[in-house]
Amino acid sequence: MLKFTPRELLAKQAEQIAWYAPRCANLAALVAAATDVSGLDMDRAYPASDLHTRIPRGGSIEYIMERAALDATAQPVGVAS
Repeated sequence: MLKFTPRELLAKQAEQIAWYAPRCANLAALVAAATDVSGLDMDRAYPASDLHTRIPRGGSIEYIMERAALDATAQPVGVAS
């Protein structure tokens, strides 16, 4: 079983945010809003599966970027004039 500390995964997340940031202006804030390390010991190793949904990385960051792009281009539907 793979184990990581939240600190390790947050460092990897920061690298990935830096890589993707030129493609999404407010990416750091969006990822921060999706990150939840409350109640975790930052130096304790947890199973990767337990941290996967709490610390977005890789494909999860790409998904956040896609959602932001879609939200930015969405037009209101059924708005009365």
